[in-house]
Formats: sequence, C-alpha cells, structure tokens
Amino acid sequence: MGWCLTRNESAMRAGARKHRLLLYLSAQKPAIAVNSPLAPATPLPRSSHGPAMRAPDAGVGIPHQVMHRLTPWLMLPAGRQLLLEDLVRGERLGRHLVRLLLVMGAGAALYGAALGAWHGGRQALYSAIKLPLVLVLTSALTLLFNWLLGTIAGLRLGFVHTAVLTVLALATAGLPLASLAPVAWFFTLALPPPSTDARLAHNLLYLLHTTQVGGCGLAGTAALWQLLRRLRPDALDARRLRTVFVAWLLTFALVGGEVAWSLRPFVGSVYEPTTFLRRDALDGNVYEFIVTDIVPYLLQRLGFIDPARDPGGN
Repeated sequence: MGWCLTRNESAMRAGARKHRLLLYLSAQKPAIAVNSPLAPATPLPRSSHGPAMRAPDAGVGIPHQVMHRLTPWLMLPAGRQLLLEDLVRGERLGRHLVRLLLVMGAGAALYGAALGAWHGGRQALYSAIKLPLVLVLTSALTLLFNWLLGTIAGLRLGFVHTAVLTVLALATAGLPLASLAPVAWFFTLALPPPSTDARLAHNLLYLLHTTQVGGCGLAGTAALWQLLRRLRPDALDARRLRTVFVAWLLTFALVGGEVAWSLRPFVGSVYEPTTFLRRDALDGNVYEFIVTDIVPYLLQRLGFIDPARDPGGN
C-alpha cells in the first residue's frame, strides 16, 4: 500500500511540474511589436495575431529564453520558430543576423577547405577563406534588390528583416555544405594528383562541387520559402509571393555564380600554379565555362562528340 501511495504521489508531482511548465510557456507567447513593419494596423486579441499575419506557434518543450540562447540559428524546427517570432515582433534581429553570419561562414569555410584540398594545403586555405567571402558578398549584393522587390510587391518587410532572410538562406546552405565536406574530401583522395594529364579528374571534381554547392543552395532557398509563406500578409496573394521568391532565387544564382567566378580558383587548375586570384578573374563567367569547357570535354571523353580544340581547365 505504501509503495502505491509513493507511486501516486510521484505521478501527481510530475503532473504538477508539467502543468507549471505549460503555464510558463503560455506566458512566453509573444505579441507583435507595435513598431514592427509586420504589425497589424489595429490591436489584436491574445489568441490570434489577426488576419494580417499568420500567428506563429509557441515554443514547445524548452523555455523560451533557453531556446534563444541555444538554437535560434541552428535551423532546427524550434530555432526557426523562434526566429519567426522575432521577425514578427522586430526584436533581436541584429543578434540573429550575427549568428547566421557565423554559421554561414563556418560551414562555408569547412567545405572550402575540402574544395581546394586537391591542390594541397595552400589552395585549401585559400578556398576556405574565399568560399565564405562568396556568400557574404552575395548577401550584400542581393540585399538591396531583395528589399526593393519585396516592398514593391507588398511583402511589408523592413530592411533588417530582409537582411536576416537573405542571410538565412545562405546560412542554411552552409550547414549541409559542412556536412558534405568529408564526402568531397574522400572523393578528392581517390583522384590522381593534379597534372596536365588529370584534366578528366579536374572536370569531374569541378562538377561534383558545383552540384553539391547548387543543391545546398536550393536547400537554403527552401528554408527561405517556408518563412516567406508564414510572413506573407493576407493582402498579398500567393502567386505574387511566388514571383518574389523566384526573383530572389534567380538573383542568388546569378550574383553568387559571378562572385564565385571572380574569386576563382577554388578547385585549382591543371595548367596554372596555385594562386589566390586569377589574373583573368573578370573574363567570362561560370556558366559559359561549364557549357563550353567542362561538359564538352566530358562528352568527348565518353565518345559522344569528336575531339576538338578547347580551353584549359579552371
């Protein structure tokens, strides 16, 4: 009997602790700041953020302040939820921006080291410096366009809000890039050392890195799309929101590709010595290089086209 009472008392205490935690979490549910560009024009009841904005759900399982310290920049579901809440309220945006930049830089640096590892430690160091620089410059060069387009379309995002969303997309891409760094490194170990006879290996490695970086970029824009849908005012129809998102996506691709081309080499060249920047950094573009050099050479080696004169590798 005493054992049963002890067990019942433990269950009751656990239930009481759970009830207190739920009360605490409900008390932490944020309201939209009056001065936020996402705030509705009229006061809203506690249970809803009104028709102008989809209400974010409260965090579950971990106190609000603890989650802000641990995971608002880790792209976990709870972290994204807290980021959404702060975007709606217009709070802690500078802190989020700094943390996202750190995540973006760290992930890109890890992958950059694997990117240049084929040509040795010096090229690996150069690429570890330049790949984060590509993402930072892409964010800076696309930010103004993203904000203007969102404003014209009626997205009701402030400049700092747009900066957070822009960096969020590239920071989200940085995480899978870091996880793919070991894959790229092991693939590099399986290749012959760089030489003029290893052009096929160079082109395969170039396509591998281009595919992985492009795929991670798409993952980042998918996270951006999820937040844009939840931040969309009801006055903005879904079709116009998709148009804004596609325009942002194309801007990322075009600007990011050109910035990366200007800061090459990353993989290194089988014809040029290891260097931080190429002398012809502003000549041509990455898409032209892939279409006129990388792909034709691979097709030639596979026997689909006749041998022809083509430029050297990057």
